[in-house]
Amino acid sequence: MLHYHLATDLTPVAQRLDEFERVEVTRVPFGALVAMLERGALEDSQIPVCLFMAVLRGALPPRHQVALRACFGGDGSA
Repeated sequence: MLHYHLATDLTPVAQRLDEFERVEVTRVPFGALVAMLERGALEDSQIPVCLFMAVLRGALPPRHQVALRACFGGDGSA
């Protein structure tokens, strides 16, 4: 089972990982993420599912909701 968390207003800090743990953080501007979603460039199917759930739950700012609804075949209305 995987869990995703929406986090905002974060501050970068040094990682404190266990010896064999590896975490890679990749920052992607929201517009670039939407473009990747539109052209099918996301290799991990969990990312679109997570974004779709965020849209369904109203967890994103309105402008992001509109952009993602259009990607998922909606009319773009909130």
